[in-house]
Amino acid sequence: MMRLPGAVEVTDDFHTLFSSHYPRPRKPQGGFGHCLPHLTKWLPCYSNTTMPTITFKVSPAEARTLRASAHAAKTTLSGYLRSQALPAAPPKRRIVLKKHPISGLTYNAAPGPMVTQAQIDAALADYP
Repeated sequence: MMRLPGAVEVTDDFHTLFSSHYPRPRKPQGGFGHCLPHLTKWLPCYSNTTMPTITFKVSPAEARTLRASAHAAKTTLSGYLRSQALPAAPPKRRIVLKKHPISGLTYNAAPGPMVTQAQIDAALADYP
């Protein structure tokens, strides 16, 4: 568990000595709104599932331009910057399932070959 800088771990000795000054904190019921230093024993404020954050400085004019471009693209600023910086992912092929009229089996009827004739010939080369 990552500890916050300056966090104080609450121990039983602490409550024995200072119980009149500091009431014993109860265990929070959930959410991250209770991330106070005296509660770090029960609720870590950092999760390993968070995404890394990249920050950079821009002028106010550049910020307005970036926000306007993201608004024109109908996406968030983060999504707009990601789309400009990273290459586009290849589109996924759609699967069109149809039933064969004779056998009744389902097959993929999407346009374009799923395998080439050379791949079929290579697979059947060892078949007697």
